[in-house]
Amino acid sequence: MIAKNELHAADLYDMSLKTLQSHLSLDIDGYRCSSEMALSALVKAALDNTSLNAVCDDLDGVADANTIREHLNSTLDVSELARQECEMNVALAAGLPHELARAGMEVAIDFHDEPFYGKTDEARTYSCRGQAKKGTTRFMRIASASVIWRGLRLTLALTYVLPE
Repeated sequence: MIAKNELHAADLYDMSLKTLQSHLSLDIDGYRCSSEMALSALVKAALDNTSLNAVCDDLDGVADANTIREHLNSTLDVSELARQECEMNVALAAGLPHELARAGMEVAIDFHDEPFYGKTDEARTYSCRGQAKKGTTRFMRIASASVIWRGLRLTLALTYVLPE
């Protein structure tokens, strides 16, 4: 028997997808790819703790991972990082349980480094240097603030970390 406060994977998927669709201004309208398809694949990859490639290979009627990445790269402009960050933080806040205490909690702050292999000077201005890993010393860095609540890790907010 499942406790009242536990969510089924399908419910969590639906809630996550609806939250992102209502808070992110993602405008993809391609021949083989739409905003809903891209978000759906990304949510599934996150919930399954797998790659976008694996999700796209497993699902019928979904564009391949490179097509989704191309559309995301053309839609998500680095000059709009502040807006994207704000939208993500609003979406994260919308997903927090109402019962979560709003004060007096221990918060963990983590850095997440994603290897960056870009060559353009503009793109390199947004990447941070670090110890060599996975063939590069450059990384796209994101910091997140999280709490543990009822055995679940909840991300409260995130921010892009720029080199300066």
